[in-house]
Amino acid sequence: MAASWIQLYIKLNDKPASWTTEQLASKATGADGRLSPRRAYQAIWDILSGNATVWLHVTDDSGAYPAGAIGVTQANAAGDTVTFTWKTRTVVLTEGATGVNGFSRGASNAEMATNLAATIRKHPILGGLFTPTAGAASVTLAAKVAGTPLTKVVLSTSDATAFALTQPTGATDAAATFFVQSLWRNRR
Repeated sequence: MAASWIQLYIKLNDKPASWTTEQLASKATGADGRLSPRRAYQAIWDILSGNATVWLHVTDDSGAYPAGAIGVTQANAAGDTVTFTWKTRTVVLTEGATGVNGFSRGASNAEMATNLAATIRKHPILGGLFTPTAGAASVTLAAKVAGTPLTKVVLSTSDATAFALTQPTGATDAAATFFVQSLWRNRR
């Protein structure tokens, strides 16, 4: 089945990025920490009630999806972390912790890879960005978004003997098929 993407760019002419981030985070995230699409759409609509210009970019699905990997060594991983950073947003997964950011190292490399992949898959942020696949001693990360945006996610660790990291690479952007230069709501 063919797919397409709509990329929405909004320029808020009178609001700093810190204000916009706070508005989206407070209005679009539920008490459980998960992003709700319905709340996110409403938050964006509320933000657009101000002075904003909107650009729409529609593409096909011909771009390449980036991929990365996390090699695991169970014997060295007690209490160690794997961190995903994109600009100012950071998600730290910790071995032995509980909750959405915790995973167990288990009794073998394969079990640790399975547990780490499950944590990434169910995570409220990472689960929307990557499809993790557990192997004998690694987790492959396949991006869910084509193009170069997820190549900017930086993987890091507290212990390189526990986690061998391959940064997400291999992306190409899709061919643009339509670009609306601007439309606006409440233009002044």
